[in-house]
Amino acid sequence: MASTQGAAAEVINAEVGEMATLTAPVNVNLLRFVWYRGTVADTQQMIYTHLVSPPSQLHGPQYTGRETGCPDGSLEIRDLLTNDTGNYTVSVTLSGAPQVTTTRQLRVYERVTKPTVTSEPAQLVKTGPAVITCNTSSVAVTIVWYFNITLAVPGNIIPSPDNRTLTITNVSRNDSGIYQCVAMNPLSSSASDPQTLIVAYGPEDVKIGPTGSHWLQVGDKLSLFCTAESFPSPQYQWRLYDTDLKRPGNTYIIEKVSCQDNGNYTCMADNTVTGLSAQASVAVTVNGKPCPAPCTCWQTTLGVACGVLLGAAIIVAVIVVHYERHLKQKDTNKDENVYQNPSIIKNADTQYENERKDREEQSVNPGSAADPAYMELKHGDRATYEQIKR
Repeated sequence: MASTQGAAAEVINAEVGEMATLTAPVNVNLLRFVWYRGTVADTQQMIYTHLVSPPSQLHGPQYTGRETGCPDGSLEIRDLLTNDTGNYTVSVTLSGAPQVTTTRQLRVYERVTKPTVTSEPAQLVKTGPAVITCNTSSVAVTIVWYFNITLAVPGNIIPSPDNRTLTITNVSRNDSGIYQCVAMNPLSSSASDPQTLIVAYGPEDVKIGPTGSHWLQVGDKLSLFCTAESFPSPQYQWRLYDTDLKRPGNTYIIEKVSCQDNGNYTCMADNTVTGLSAQASVAVTVNGKPCPAPCTCWQTTLGVACGVLLGAAIIVAVIVVHYERHLKQKDTNKDENVYQNPSIIKNADTQYENERKDREEQSVNPGSAADPAYMELKHGDRATYEQIKR
């Protein structure tokens, strides 16, 4: 008996757990029809043989108990499984007509589960590599990506052949955005939750405000703030020259400045994710009393040294002045005593005359001892004697 091969295989899509119906090429004047698993009429691949009159069905090697033949020649498969996917061939015997053979294609799909978007590393870092993945347990699905709610991705992103992953070899700040993937098959689809990925970068462009010169008088308020382009937000540290001021945060405030607050202030910004740091500096000049103008005691230690030296100089000056005053007062007291007691002058003349005679005798008798009174006058206050003599 002649047989004819039908046109291209018809495709039937069905979902797991549902029922699929594969139809025969003709449904009238049927005497018998046989369904096979595969593309050829092979007895080893037979599912069943169905006789229309009287109705009967003979099961073959591929029968699973879920298949049923209908009088119109169609095949029903219940409780579909994914492994039911494949080709099915039917051979139809007609009354008064040649045998007809055709093939049907069955595709069984699972319902698509909701996918998720993840990245490796979890935190994208500028200039580093990254892989973004659409995770789904569903098979035989198509993946579509959305970036910032548009069906597109940045040009520097390379998709995998199955579109499940996106690879970025050199991450830039433009890669920050909302990523979303959609998994779909011919029967269902499901979208992931939008995943916002922000590229870590910086710190860059560190600035200290307010801008301009900072000339302050003692007692004025100093207020500085620091900004930096960075994600995540950097950690800030303030320094005066090389001294850590122990003031975290991006602001530095002194309610009343003193001379010791004069100098170069540096704001250091550190990004713990990128491992990078940057800094900016500003000069602050404090002028006016009680500081010299301009200020010369730049730091507390030097200020203390200046104060100690100045105090020592003052003490020495006081001691010298006091000592000179004491000597002058002593001489004054002597002069007043002589002036108020004229007898002193008379006694002095007498004593002088006696001493002169003693010196003459001593010159004649060198061995004689010197008069103690003369020795006392000889080594005494000559200034007083001369004054008395005059």
